[in-house]
Amino acid sequence: MTSEQMESSGRNPERDRQSRNTPLQAWQESQKQIFLAELAATSCVAHSARKAKLSRSTLYLWRDKDNGFAEEWRAALASGFELLEMELLVRARRGVDVPVFHGGKHVGTIKQYNDATALRLLALHKETVAMTRATETQQSESAVEVRARIDAKLNAMRERLQRRRARENDANKPGNEPLSGNAG
Repeated sequence: MTSEQMESSGRNPERDRQSRNTPLQAWQESQKQIFLAELAATSCVAHSARKAKLSRSTLYLWRDKDNGFAEEWRAALASGFELLEMELLVRARRGVDVPVFHGGKHVGTIKQYNDATALRLLALHKETVAMTRATETQQSESAVEVRARIDAKLNAMRERLQRRRARENDANKPGNEPLSGNAG
């Protein structure tokens, strides 16, 4: 079958060649997936490399040469950082149980809260919250509705201005002098 016949039949010869992985390529793909899964869970390249039985230098080389792998790497790191952030958020909200010892014996636990971490998380998300609220406001009101409201306000202002000018013109006409309290 010629390449034109293959293409007309819906087959892509280049993709077919790429899909026939050698055992080494298949192993590399499986190790990449192990690395990426561990990276998403831990956000630690060194630990994830050990788990996948790959050297960090090999991983960095693959990342530099393979844009798809580089994108998956970034996505895994982002996922890992989201998990870490959520864990910190839970600790900031609920506190951490810390054991209390007296005389070398465990006598109980206390809740310990890390306000500094909570404040840093709030600072990080202040802009995100503001953008979310702005988006929600924009979504609840369409551009057409906003323009209509602005046009109505402008029309009301024009009408008030025209009425005021008309009163001023009437007051300045001869014979329309203000009446004084003294006739005579």
